[in-house]
Amino acid sequence: MVSPVGATGHMQFMPLTWIGWSYPGGNRLGNASIPKSILTNPVNIARYGGYGVDGDNPADGIADPDDLEDAIFSAANYLAASGATKPSGIRKAVYSYNHANWYVEKVLSKAALYVSGNAVEVSVTPAGGGSSGGAPGNISGSASVAKYYLNTFRISTPFAPGGINDGVHGARGHRGIDLARKGSKSILGMPIYSVTDGVVEAVLIHNPEAGNGVRVRSGNLQYSYIHMQNPPPVRVGQQIKAGQQIGQIGSTGFSTGPHLDFKVRDYSSGGTFLNPEPILRKMAAGGK
Repeated sequence: MVSPVGATGHMQFMPLTWIGWSYPGGNRLGNASIPKSILTNPVNIARYGGYGVDGDNPADGIADPDDLEDAIFSAANYLAASGATKPSGIRKAVYSYNHANWYVEKVLSKAALYVSGNAVEVSVTPAGGGSSGGAPGNISGSASVAKYYLNTFRISTPFAPGGINDGVHGARGHRGIDLARKGSKSILGMPIYSVTDGVVEAVLIHNPEAGNGVRVRSGNLQYSYIHMQNPPPVRVGQQIKAGQQIGQIGSTGFSTGPHLDFKVRDYSSGGTFLNPEPILRKMAAGGK
């Protein structure tokens, strides 16, 4: 989980902020090519004055920005050092985390929701899994929705988990397909429909990579719809019907323009990413 400028992990730390700015090398934004064994070593972090923390209980001797507990404790460490524990200091501390007033307002509004008990539940999808170009034998979905995606949009970025030279994804690859406009008309705000019946497994809101999105579980398959225009109007655990609108086309998160990033994972094979195009075509040919 690395941003275009090099911020890494769940809380999007720049490498030099994580390990310490006295570490040799790197650029003015704090990006640096640091071997993970060095970046995540608490001894090195103490030496260079970074904010990375081994937040696991019991501690495992590793401070990893890709570990959720470590990332959260490290963000708290950074905010505390930036004055968050002082009276009225939280706003200044959050601003130091990301120098933008809109970001401060967004973070504080989410914090207020959490404190009030009105926060939206978000689940974390396990990392890992391979990739496959085919479609499972038993596919059930909405033929009309599949045709909507295939006929209304074009595939602007194909399924390329091994890497793609498109100037955006590179060696990270692309484990889904991007559905973008076919002609000159903007698709911003166009409806996003669930292709299957299922249960909402995750709701993503203002995620640095995915932006706003929904992950729906249908049997062994998980369908992801990301970069939505607005926070989704559904909640974790909600039953979804095929053809139900779950959002609108947007360009949130790591996105270069309005599109739907559509992914499919098969948890009967350890979370393997599948090529969504043949799945959509199979649904369009014989779905419900």
